[in-house]
Amino acid sequence: MSMYCTNCYLLFDEQVRRCPRCNSKHIREVEPNDPVYLTECNYFNGETLRTNLEEQGIPYILRQRMGAAFSMGLGLGLGPAGERYQFWVPYCELERCKELADLVVVPEDEWDDPQDETEF
Repeated sequence: MSMYCTNCYLLFDEQVRRCPRCNSKHIREVEPNDPVYLTECNYFNGETLRTNLEEQGIPYILRQRMGAAFSMGLGLGLGPAGERYQFWVPYCELERCKELADLVVVPEDEWDDPQDETEF
């Protein structure tokens, strides 16, 4: 059975007394409606995933944050390109949500593949 931290919503398999992420003692077996971490992605992938979750009627928690350049005080005016989305979904929906995320979230290291460019 998977264990769950009620403080940071981390899901883990270890039988420990404290959460490996936040060191909280508030851990227990995961329950079907507990929110668990799904993914972190950029703004563009996040908007697509959000739309798909809503269309499927799957509840979610979304946390939006600015990327590293913004948090360092650089404020480069990147707009949505610098935004990061983190998603949490009910544990009972996790596998279905992982499939949705795999369909819509493009790994960022695959965006600008030089092999895909055509030379003129």
